[in-house]
Amino acid sequence: MPEFAPGEVKTARAPITVKPSGLSCSAELYLVSNGAKVTTSGIKPFTSTGARQDISFPITMPTEGRYPVWLDVFVQAMLIGAYKAVEDVSIVISKFVLEITDVKGVNVGESYYLFDVYCKISNPSGAPTSGWVRCYGQRMGDIGKTYERVWSGPYYPTKEYPLTLAPGETQTMISPAIARSSVNPSQASQNFPWKYYTYYEWDQTPAYFWLEDDKGNKSAVFTLTF
Repeated sequence: MPEFAPGEVKTARAPITVKPSGLSCSAELYLVSNGAKVTTSGIKPFTSTGARQDISFPITMPTEGRYPVWLDVFVQAMLIGAYKAVEDVSIVISKFVLEITDVKGVNVGESYYLFDVYCKISNPSGAPTSGWVRCYGQRMGDIGKTYERVWSGPYYPTKEYPLTLAPGETQTMISPAIARSSVNPSQASQNFPWKYYTYYEWDQTPAYFWLEDDKGNKSAVFTLTF
């Protein structure tokens, strides 16, 4: 079953043969839900040639759901045929599949750690998926405070990493190894937003990492123990 995203504009081409030639014809392609049209190409006029003609029908996809596809053909405004497509179309809100595959931490000072976060982001749907992804790191120090940092991408100094994946595409991401200032590690975090750090009184508590996107999806939490 073909899959598309809500609001996506697609053009269907249908072979239509009307005889004899020279007739004033028109056709309409539309999607149906509960017996009612939910979106339509509008009426597309053409003049018959007596042979096969490929007629184009641009149509905007409706909201999420499954829809039968119909094609009506008219001659001089009289309906001469109503055809149902063999396959329905599925309109899906395409979502990223988010996964952290590994996190590696390096102690680079007496009071803070650096982390490389290995991520896999996939689009398993049949429609392109666009949005942004954030990664969160969290750790509880023995002074009773939780420290959180977010990143976006290796070259983006913003909190959200914009991303577009084609159907079936997967992108893997690894934060680059960098050094941080022990005086002001938060400033370094702004310049290299994929790198995480915690700044705390030393202990052996675990660190937690997860991904989120603009549609509210979350990955499983990755726990790093020391």
